[in-house]
Amino acid sequence: RASTLVNYVGLDDSIIDCVLEIKGSYKIGKYMPGTLIPVLEESKLIEDQPEYALLFSWHIADELIPKLRDQGFRGEFIVPLPTPKVV
Repeated sequence: RASTLVNYVGLDDSIIDCVLEIKGSYKIGKYMPGTLIPVLEESKLIEDQPEYALLFSWHIADELIPKLRDQGFRGEFIVPLPTPKVV
């Protein structure tokens, strides 16, 4: 689970700006468990165009990355598990 990774590694809102979910998710407007990291709609990724996006859904990275590229994200992805890599 993403919250386990975040808490284990000690990530917080000074390192991670937000966590993104698909439109309509019940998690939007809440916070990642155990943190003050807000959960926002994934359109923010396309609007803000950060240099890097950390994929907490690493288990579906192969299908998620092309989808986000098609939506217009131009930055790089950090896939933390099973072996960390930048795509």
